Amino acid sequence: MSCHMQISHCDFPEGILYDLDNFVWIKDDDNDRSMVTLGVTPILISLAGKLTKIKLKEIGTIIEKNKSVGSIESLRYFGMVRCPIKGKIIEINNILSDNPKIVNDFPYDDGWLVKVKFDNSGSSVDSAFKNYNLKFIDECHDEIKK
Repeated sequence: MSCHMQISHCDFPEGILYDLDNFVWIKDDDNDRSMVTLGVTPILISLAGKLTKIKLKEIGTIIEKNKSVGSIESLRYFGMVRCPIKGKIIEINNILSDNPKIVNDFPYDDGWLVKVKFDNSGSSVDSAFKNYNLKFIDECHDEIKK
């Protein structure tokens, strides 16, 4: 496991890109740089509380930048989970429909939501991520503390 930075009792692993506007993280696949896994950050989880329902869009759905890949729900919260990049959903975490609390307990591991094939249209993943305002934790920990 990579090292973590802790901010206000929340873990933020390094080597993962964070989208602070949408409270999500993405991590590219080591074997296929055009594929990313997306999940929600502990910030969103602490706002929502214990999740009671997660609905994800179907495999094959084309997602535009900042559009929803699904919704999360708790007794006090309902919100869309937005994907910071454009791409196509190629895998969804089916376990979450029966056990949404996995996201509360393991947001970076078993609690991932979807895998997206990145539509990079000829640009490298890294340059595209910069265009999408995604940051590694060491670049954005001050913003998260706020």
